Amino acid sequence: MMNLVDKYTTEEVAANEEGVVAIEYVIVAGAIVVALATIWTAFGTQLTAKLNTIVGNVGDGGGA
Repeated sequence: MMNLVDKYTTEEVAANEEGVVAIEYVIVAGAIVVALATIWTAFGTQLTAKLNTIVGNVGDGGGA
């Protein structure tokens, strides 16, 4: 019976929650990486389009 009491004391619960917090940090970090990758891809696409326009205008003589 004493083993059951020891198993469910606050010390044991706190030790179990540390693992849960670590998993939450990993999930949040993964979400941040996905968000940054999405933003960086969108930025890169827009930058490529702008540079292609500039290079095209230089090749055409600069007229709009």
